[in-house]
Amino acid sequence: MGCLKLTYTPKLEVVHHKTKTTPSGEAKRVQWWIRVDPLFRDYPWNSPYAFSENDVIRSVELEGLEKLALSGSVPQSQYHSDNTDFTGETAYNDIHINTFAKQTTRLNKLYGFNASKVSTGNDVINKLITETKSKGYVSFLGFFGHGSNSGFLLKCDEGFYRSKDPDMVYGAGEANLSDLKKNILKGNIKFSKDAVCFIDACNNGGLWGDKNEQKKSFAYKLAETTGMTVIAGDGHVEMDNPNNANGKFKITDGGSFYKFTATPYTKITKIDNPDKSWYQFWKPSKVEVKEKAYKVTVQNIGTEATVDDYVK
Repeated sequence: MGCLKLTYTPKLEVVHHKTKTTPSGEAKRVQWWIRVDPLFRDYPWNSPYAFSENDVIRSVELEGLEKLALSGSVPQSQYHSDNTDFTGETAYNDIHINTFAKQTTRLNKLYGFNASKVSTGNDVINKLITETKSKGYVSFLGFFGHGSNSGFLLKCDEGFYRSKDPDMVYGAGEANLSDLKKNILKGNIKFSKDAVCFIDACNNGGLWGDKNEQKKSFAYKLAETTGMTVIAGDGHVEMDNPNNANGKFKITDGGSFYKFTATPYTKITKIDNPDKSWYQFWKPSKVEVKEKAYKVTVQNIGTEATVDDYVK
């Protein structure tokens, strides 16, 4: 939390010049943020103005994301002594990326998956289009990366989100679920009827049991948009054993994994009749439009989940 580039509009600086109250003649500078961090709802325990979650001595902060402890008394899973390769182009250093690569390499060897590194939301969309062209549909989708209730935080300002927040300033690579839906409607992206998405990313399924946040979560909206069954956690997700990438994941802070199941139905919406002119009183003013949609049910499946259990 707190990255100017990631979450804020430019800071406003006011300079007070020499007055009777500033006899030294030094310019007095005051700086403040124009608006609050738009991600503050996803981190209710943190102040939106707290750098490194107020743990500034032993921690650094990656692009306004969660703190990364470099020393001190912290769980081994959160301790990273080598954090010097961070370039600003991703929320992870080489340690994280290599660990994610182990997971995808393992799945590729066992099940023949096409594993790809994505840096932006547009990369995600394009990979799904390519897979659809190659195989005819997507039957399994696995995400390994950094996330929040809002989506996947990939390259700074250019991730894959549930929607476009008007308070955010996005880069050219940004994409969201509306972009995914457009490509589904065009036939560019297709999912099989029993398609599953397994997500290793923090809080993609909500915020620690909050039902309202759960229905707004990226995982819920992804199931609602695609019809896929989505497995995601509503807390901090950690690999069970990062060294051997055994496909097992756990929630470390009191949350749970949830199964978001989508059931198709026909959605009927009434709209203004596009074929009616002002003088055609005999035509109905409203017409019904039918479209395929999905209702989502949510099931708590515990604090641990294994990706292999959901491979299609």
